Amino acid sequence: MRHAALNVGFDDCRIVAASSAQTYMQLVQWLDAGYGGSMSYIRERMPAYQHPSGVLAETQSLIMLLSSYHRPDPQPQAASTGKVARYATSGDDYHDVLHRRMKMMIRQFRMHWPQA
Repeated sequence: MRHAALNVGFDDCRIVAASSAQTYMQLVQWLDAGYGGSMSYIRERMPAYQHPSGVLAETQSLIMLLSSYHRPDPQPQAASTGKVARYATSGDDYHDVLHRRMKMMIRQFRMHWPQA
């Protein structure tokens, strides 16, 4: 699994036991304070944020993938200019990049374990 993840561009891969989120109540408080704004999908997915079984009842383990957003420091900007997060400066939507890597990893995995 780790080898497949590294082959498609992830920086690391670990398998962990599915467990309840230790910070779930902080998320609830954050939402109750109104910080979720118009992101109504967060409340709609609360069971998934509380425990992985909120997505798939039989979940026992999770595959955790690491992909660093590290980029060299951008050129200094004028004090009146806003800052842009480094992950947003690559030109590629990180959702698309990660999704593409995961699909490639799944294809490699299924070549070795087609029944999975």
